[in-house]
Amino acid sequence: MGSDAGPMSGTRPSFTTLYKAYLAAFNSHSLPETFAHLSPNIRITYLSNPIDSSAAALEKAYTDHWAVLKAPMVALAIEEFEEGVRCTLLDEGAGKVAKVVYWYAQEDGGNEWKHIKHEILEVQNVSDGGGAKENNGADEAVTLNG
Repeated sequence: MGSDAGPMSGTRPSFTTLYKAYLAAFNSHSLPETFAHLSPNIRITYLSNPIDSSAAALEKAYTDHWAVLKAPMVALAIEEFEEGVRCTLLDEGAGKVAKVVYWYAQEDGGNEWKHIKHEILEVQNVSDGGGAKENNGADEAVTLNG
């Protein structure tokens, strides 16, 4: 995946645009398209706990999540900041809302902007009015990425 802003342009692409492309790839359930947005060195945390972010672990997590996903993940809000985006995501099928931060950096010799960090800050049940935090451990956390 390339960006409009090349390494010599002095500008960066819109992280909102990059995130929307990642979310579209995620919702297409395509591992190659989704992984094209991720750094091979991506780090993922769930409620401050590190998650196994190896390619094999992520492949399993994405595949497992897609197997139970009843509807596309929806970005309810996207707020861009200097290094990435803060998102509020709805998994309508599971009845969950997650607050997630995604960081980006240039990789591949400065030619590609990749998703380098993914931090799930909180997950709430929609039925609880968004008030109850979900914490089912690392396996649940990875399946909630999006």
